[in-house]
Amino acid sequence: MAFKTCAFTKNWLVIAVIVMCLCKAEFQ
Repeated sequence: MAFKTCAFTKNWLVIAVIVMCLCKAEFQ
């Protein structure tokens, strides 16, 4: 269970970074 949560959090962080990069690219 703990591993699942850790993997989910890691996945969420990766998605957040990708979204931020996309937003930055659009504003440039």
